[in-house]
Amino acid sequence: MKDLTTTALLFAILALGWFAPMDAEAQVKHRRPYTSSAGVTAYYDTDGVKGNGRSRDYTCRGDSYDGHSGTDFGLSVGSTIVASAAGTVTRTNNGCANHGGLGSTCGGYLGNWVELSHADGSRTVYAHMQLGSIRVHSGQRVSCGQVLGRSASSGNSSGPHLHYGSRAGAGGSWSISSTRATYKGSCGRSSSLWVNQGSYQGAPGTSCQSQDSDGDGKKDNVDNCPNDKNAGQADRDNDGKGNVCDNCPGKKNAGQKDSDGDGIGDACDNCKHDKNQPQNDRDNDGKGNICDNCPGKANPGQGDRDKDGVGNVCDNCPDDKNAGQKDDDGDGVGNTCDNCKGVKNRNQRDFDNDGKGNACDDDDDNDGIPDSEDNCRLKANAGQLDSDGDGVGNACQDDDDSDGVLDAEDNCRRVSNPTQADGDGDGIGDACDDSDGDGITDEEEEPAAETLDFDGDGIEDALDNCADVENFAQDDLDGDGIGDACDDDVDDDGVENALDLCSMVFDEEQVDLDDDGLGDACDEDRDGDGVANASDNCADIANEDQADTDGDGSGDACQETVSAGCGSEDCGDPEAWELNEEQATTTTTVGEGGCQQAPGNSGTGVVWLFALLGLFWRKNAKRG
Repeated sequence: MKDLTTTALLFAILALGWFAPMDAEAQVKHRRPYTSSAGVTAYYDTDGVKGNGRSRDYTCRGDSYDGHSGTDFGLSVGSTIVASAAGTVTRTNNGCANHGGLGSTCGGYLGNWVELSHADGSRTVYAHMQLGSIRVHSGQRVSCGQVLGRSASSGNSSGPHLHYGSRAGAGGSWSISSTRATYKGSCGRSSSLWVNQGSYQGAPGTSCQSQDSDGDGKKDNVDNCPNDKNAGQADRDNDGKGNVCDNCPGKKNAGQKDSDGDGIGDACDNCKHDKNQPQNDRDNDGKGNICDNCPGKANPGQGDRDKDGVGNVCDNCPDDKNAGQKDDDGDGVGNTCDNCKGVKNRNQRDFDNDGKGNACDDDDDNDGIPDSEDNCRLKANAGQLDSDGDGVGNACQDDDDSDGVLDAEDNCRRVSNPTQADGDGDGIGDACDDSDGDGITDEEEEPAAETLDFDGDGIEDALDNCADVENFAQDDLDGDGIGDACDDDVDDDGVENALDLCSMVFDEEQVDLDDDGLGDACDEDRDGDGVANASDNCADIANEDQADTDGDGSGDACQETVSAGCGSEDCGDPEAWELNEEQATTTTTVGEGGCQQAPGNSGTGVVWLFALLGLFWRKNAKRG
């Protein structure tokens, strides 16, 4: 009886254990394992069997396929994948091509993947990830929502997506036999493993479970280090990440980016793309040794002009690539840029700029004279001129003629001329000047006879046309041999300059019709009517209005006032008319019966008469 009772009790206990719900343990709840809003493309096969040709999802519908061991989310290549709950990285795989294709066994069919263990002992896997994108490593603690990497289609995959799997414990594989459903439904779980599993074929929620994974008294959803005890929540750089779990505690590092996965955030990593855990920096230039192009010498900007991977400050040929920094003569200048490859020439001096350094150049100044024979080795001096015969060529002496006057100031550089005498003031010393071109230098020339120049105009008295009056130009208008400066009658018209109405123009008659003091011979407006002679239609009689009744080009003012018809045979020849006192008060006109005397003012005729008489008198007076 006792045995039966014991057996029955044991059977009951076993039966309870066997039929207990599969999610009765304290469960860790999960959030959406990615950041985009993509939905589900294939659910976990909840019949739990592979090979039977059947499949079902958590709603008992067929949105799955036979033996599918997880849930597929339709992420495009490069989408961000995050931890669905806080945990520890147990394993990773990286090295599979981004597009594996169906049948690929790379990464155990999962391609590139990350596996996490959680506080309840469960595990999750994130598969088919992008090559080189995984940002966590084994043993690393991660928080809910922390970035793990990016999506792709590596391993056994027909296209880009995230395969998300879950299993209850550490043992087993990621095949259907060891994994479990995550969704609550009639053919799924009795309680969801998601904080918010979302709608059918939709994306799960992004909220993390409110728990205290690290047991520091701070719930994960408010803990700035949910996986590392940080009761005081110290956060030196105020970036929302506590010091104890911040990969860059003294400097803000958005998203805890760590490109090289060495545990040191990019914002404070001295080698962002090369693992440099100790952060060694021998030259203290802020660049870690393993990525410094000049690790032994500070080169903050990492300048590398020739792009050969060796920084300018330690490159023996900074402007020319020099493989291996080869330097045959050991002078610190690399072979590719050394102007004397086999001879040390640290300063690279090259006086003649021929590309060959002085140290190995037999003719430093390139003047065709070997250095051993050159009297001026560093200055071209092909002729080897040595004016003072001291063995030093003129080209490299400051005083070629050794007269004590430097070449730059010497007015006779190659002939000794210590006094610098220069009789003609032309800048060339007498010792080498031949002013008159007779082949005798000024210094040897006999002194010239004294010349006289009374008026000091630079013209000898014997040659000066005005010896007593300064007359540099020697002008002589009338060509009489007497310069204008001292000639009393410059124009030689017989009228002294002081009385001459036109002193610079020959003008014997001295006529001045407009009585303006300027003779008609040089007056541009003889009659003073304001019209220049060249344009005046009556140049000798004032005629401001330039009236010309008959349009013959001769102004009315200088035509006799004879009406139309006069000058005919009936009136006789006007030139033969004689003026008398009686005619002076009348004007001859032509009527129907021929020429008639008409009363009127004949002043114009009187003016002409007196003008002609005046001219006649002046001419005779001048001749007399």
